Amino acid sequence: MTTLQIDTSDLSIYEGYRIRQAGHEPVFIVIDGKRHWVPNNATHYNLFGENRNIHEVVDINVVPHGSALSNGAILARPNNSSDVFLITNGLKHHLASPSVMSKFGFEGIVRVVPSVLIDFIRTGHEIL
Repeated sequence: MTTLQIDTSDLSIYEGYRIRQAGHEPVFIVIDGKRHWVPNNATHYNLFGENRNIHEVVDINVVPHGSALSNGAILARPNNSSDVFLITNGLKHHLASPSVMSKFGFEGIVRVVPSVLIDFIRTGHEIL
């Protein structure tokens, strides 16, 4: 595996990458130009399924630190819609399209839940 040198002139090209410092275990996902820690294997599986496409990077600290994903973060959609949301830290983040889901590697199980449950979760930013 080659180790990736992050180009800090345009962090947007790494949007959706899962990264980890070379030689270390913690995995992060880049969302909105920030790295967000994926807290454990169960959460990783919830979101990414068997997809293990993780990039090792030379210096993870060049990507600004964002909030950690919550333990048990999931993908969910209301039973009356095809919209899919990332549910983490008490917020729902709409995933803008199937191509966004693919870009971020969201291949985990999308849980179908009653729409009223999604309606009562506070809205976070849309993931593009």
